[in-house]
This record gives sequence, C-alpha cells and structure tokens, in this order.
Amino acid sequence: MEVAIHGNGTFDHDKKQWKVRTKEVRLSATVAQLRTVFKKPDIPASEDGSRPYWRKYLTAYKNFLARQHGKTSPLQERIASLEGFIENFRLQGRDTTQLEAELAEARATPEHGIVFGPRPATPVVPTSNGIDHAKELAEALADPVVDVHHADAPAIHPDMREHAALLDATGDLNDFTARFLNGIAPKPIPKAESLKVEVEAYIARKKAKAKPKSKGWMAVRQFLNLFLEQTGDIRTADITVQHYRDFYKAVTTRPGWGKRNWSNAMQCVNSFLERMECDHDLRFGFRHNPDYKIGRTEGQKKQYSIEEVRTALQHATGMNRLSLLMGLNTGAYWGDIETLKSEDIEDGYLTGPREKNSEKDVQVIGTWYLWPETEAVLAYGYTHWQLQDGYKKFRDEHGLPEHKALRKTVAQLIHDDIGDTEARLYRCEGVPGVHGNNYVKNFTEAQIAKLEVALKYVRGVLLEGKPRKLAEDQLKAK
Repeated sequence: MEVAIHGNGTFDHDKKQWKVRTKEVRLSATVAQLRTVFKKPDIPASEDGSRPYWRKYLTAYKNFLARQHGKTSPLQERIASLEGFIENFRLQGRDTTQLEAELAEARATPEHGIVFGPRPATPVVPTSNGIDHAKELAEALADPVVDVHHADAPAIHPDMREHAALLDATGDLNDFTARFLNGIAPKPIPKAESLKVEVEAYIARKKAKAKPKSKGWMAVRQFLNLFLEQTGDIRTADITVQHYRDFYKAVTTRPGWGKRNWSNAMQCVNSFLERMECDHDLRFGFRHNPDYKIGRTEGQKKQYSIEEVRTALQHATGMNRLSLLMGLNTGAYWGDIETLKSEDIEDGYLTGPREKNSEKDVQVIGTWYLWPETEAVLAYGYTHWQLQDGYKKFRDEHGLPEHKALRKTVAQLIHDDIGDTEARLYRCEGVPGVHGNNYVKNFTEAQIAKLEVALKYVRGVLLEGKPRKLAEDQLKAK
C-alpha cells in the first residue's frame, strides 16, 4: 500500500520504499538503501521513522538538479531568506542573535553530504525497482553525510515557526507550506510609517535643541520608550485608544513615580501625538479625553525659614555654598548651575534662560543682579550629580529642606513684601512688557531694575538680618 506525502513522494509500506514522480524529479530509494547511504543501520523501516532521511536524500538530489541547470539550490535559497529576515529584523529593532546563528550554520554547510553527479570509476548498483541510480548511491558511500538539521529546508520566518511546528508534527511541512507561511508572515513597516522611527526622530530633535550637558531629553526618551512598550513597533496610523489606556495604566502603576512624573509622562506623549497628527494628517481624539488628564498636585510647598537660611549660610562652603547662594540669589536649580558659563556674567549681572525652559519654543531670558557674596563663590564645571549629591549630604547633616525650596522661599518673600510682578521676574516667567521677537523674550531695563531692588531687599533680610517690611501678624493675615 502506498501513502501519498505532499511534495515528498509516496511511501510503499509493503516494499518499504520511497519514490517520487514529478515532471522535474524521478527518484526512489528503499529503507535498506537509505541505511546504506547514511551509514545508519538503525533507520526504522516505518514511514515516520524513515521520512527525515528520505527528505535529506530527496533534497540532495534537488540540489544536484539545481546545480545542473544553473538554479539556486535550496541551501542557497535558505541563506538568502535568512539574510532577508535579519535585514528586516534590524529595521524593526528586533534581536537577530538566533537568525545570525542559523545563517552562520547555513553558510558553513556544504550543499549536502550526498553528492550526485559523474565521478570516475563508480560501481554500478541497480535499484530494486529497476531504475538505475547507482552513481548517486555509490557516491553517497564515498562521501560522509553532513547531518545538519533542516540545512537544506527553506528558512521559516521566526514569527511563523509555531505554525510550522504544527505542520511538521503532522507531516505537512514541505517547501510549499514553508513558502506559504513565509508569505503570510508580518512584513516590515516602511520607515516613513514606523512609530519607532518617528519616536527616535522626535527624541533626536529634542536632544539637538537641548543645551550642552542638558539631560531633559533623557526624560523624553524614558517616557516615549514606555509608550513603545505598550504599542510595539506599529504604524503610526495604527495607534489606538487601547494603546493610550495601556500607557496610562503603565504610568500610574510604575514603582517610584509620583503624580508629577505621571503628569510629565502624559504631557510628553500628548505632545508627541500632537506632532504626529500634524505630520501624518491623523487625529488621535482620545488624547483629549479628560479621563486621562493628570494635574500636578502642588500641595503645601516646603520653604526655608529665615533661621534655616542663616544656618545654611553659616555652615555651607565650597560647592555647597555656590548651590545655596545661586538658589537664593537667582532661583537656580541644578541644571542652571551645571550649565553656568563665565560669559553669562557681565558687570555683576547674570543673564540667561532657565535651563528647564531651554527647549521651549518661546524662551524668557532673565537678568538677575548678583550679590557680592554670590559673585565671590562663582565656579564652573560641576555636574548635576555632584551638586545634587553634595547638597543632599549637607542638608541632611543640618536638617534643612531640599534645595528647590530655596527658590520658593525667596519667591514667596518677594511676593509678600514687594509684589507679584517682581516675584514672577525672579522666577523668570513671562510678564507683560518683556520685549523681543516671537521666540525670545528679554527683560526690559525697567524690569531688571525692579528685580534688582527686590533682590537687594532679600539680601538685607536673609544675609544682613534686617527686619521685613511687614510685621508677622500682617504676614499671617495675608
């Protein structure tokens, strides 16, 4: 009885013989002959047991025919398909380690250990069914068989290998089904449509606009990478509300993140999606849903008391004194001090934008009068982490609030005793009257003078111990 195996010929259970009859191939071999060819006397006489060896034998013969007719052999086809998979995976940013190992194995494999073709002085061994394949069998005995699993089979796309395993288990995996699976495998996304490519381009623009040593763009990368974890590398047009919901959940459940981090992350992704809408003529209406908006909780702002400021001034030295006085005098944070340059100082004034606002489309350029005590400790080249770590140890040692509370303390003092306009100038916020083009706003001479008066008042209260303009009961009433 013969059993048809699609693409592999038939197996005669009575004769224990495989044979194939197609327009291109006419070949047969008994199990006994396969045992001789592969030097494996234990090849089972059953259909399932002998099938792998028949496939190797049949593939070797097809390789021979391909070489005879100048065609690409199955092994070369496998190599080409693996190279294509690797190129596509690299475009998608996927791991290629396994594919590269398979490619190296295929390149190191000879066409097959069974060699078909003329050789001198080969014995004649007729086959049992009368068809003469003596040369093929004899030459197979002369050359060792290189047994590399599936070396001559078409490479299966990694995303389709689970399906291929099911077909292989039922004996239905062959050249035709392998090519069919590869044909329906996911195709690489064109660069012009790839969300990952757009994310990288967006981050690159943020980085290019950032000041030297600025780390703000790194937060953008962190937020957008988290968004990509929810979407995968899809087409930009395929972003859905479910991706947005998954991102919202990932943000609000991320360990160590507070409400400010949540708000920054959602704002970052919303800004990115807004630009994608403009660039690709899309609309992501879900980003306007108020259910996903996270406001920042300001809470009770921690401030220094006058006594704590004087304690800090009494003990701070070196780098910590620079951090302290820059925080009080100009409201500087770590990024402002890190990016400070000597050319920013002229005739006792510091001029420049806040570092955290350096990437905004519209920048306000502030000008602060410097106290003599601040000018005396000016230094350059400290990193963000040196400044932050040094001051943290200092404030922990003396029981002081965090560094950013210095700015809040002085801003509140100016607001209460001088006025809201001066407090906003101190914070380098846009106020009516600043001048410049649409992208850069500079303080006017009058505004610089107003802020100088306020800063001299603050110096008198905090550094010289002068009394405040308002009595304690008046401050409480405010």
